[in-house]
Amino acid sequence: MKRCLYCMSDMAENDEFCAVCGWSGEDNEAGCLPVGFILQRRYIIGACRRIRSADIQYIAWDALFSQKVFVMEYFPEQIAGRLSDGQVQAEEKDRELLKQGIRCFLHEKDKLILMDGIHGLLNVLAGFEENNTAYMVLEYPGDRTLTEVLEEEGPWNLIKAKKLLKNLVSPLAAAYQSGILHGQLSADCCYLTAQGNFKVGFFNEALFVTDRDPDYQEKKAQQSIDCFELAHIVGAALVGMDVWQNQLVDDSLEMLEGKLPECALETLVDALNADFSYRIYSPKQFLDRFLDEVTVEL
Repeated sequence: MKRCLYCMSDMAENDEFCAVCGWSGEDNEAGCLPVGFILQRRYIIGACRRIRSADIQYIAWDALFSQKVFVMEYFPEQIAGRLSDGQVQAEEKDRELLKQGIRCFLHEKDKLILMDGIHGLLNVLAGFEENNTAYMVLEYPGDRTLTEVLEEEGPWNLIKAKKLLKNLVSPLAAAYQSGILHGQLSADCCYLTAQGNFKVGFFNEALFVTDRDPDYQEKKAQQSIDCFELAHIVGAALVGMDVWQNQLVDDSLEMLEGKLPECALETLVDALNADFSYRIYSPKQFLDRFLDEVTVEL
């Protein structure tokens, strides 16, 4: 037997295509680890699921426990390159910056592992250094992201959007209490579970270490980024993902006038404001303002 490295289903040795997903052996694009690459002598890297500004996400197979997992590789695209043997490299002027990012990535991994079992949080199972960079191994809850759900289901009513917001804010607020920002929050890193809820994962605060934008180096600016992205998620849920992605944000917000309570619309407007002084700085505050409730945070 062999394994499909796109969905990790079993394949017969003479199968040219995966009967489950149709994969026919395509490799990952240049810059990613190739399919079949093995980390820690147990994690078999499969297809690249997503490339972000500071990391690459793969589906993988944990040969020790015979289970699907996600693997996140720290790969800040502004400074990183890859050699043919999989090693990550940076130019001499950026090597110390890469090392700082790796340390931050691994420190965040340690804190996330301690949060194992937090409701709504994608569990981090392991982390390690290899190939001159760092990796996190995360549980695999399924392959259906919030982005895909919103694309398929269209606009949600306010009641459903509030339920989603509460589902996402709970793990984010718990992470904030432990001193962890997300850094790259989006609907793509929220996964639908078999129970019908969503889990948030793929935190990467190390993005801020290597980001060249001086505004992002400010702690308040960093915190506001998560709420900025949270507002994008809620806005897309309310007007539909296609509409949200294909027209100006101001036009989408205008569509919501008269359909949302004033407190909810103002929350979205402030969270999405280009001026950081208007931004919202914690997921709990975002939720309470959206629901018109009092924010109490330690």
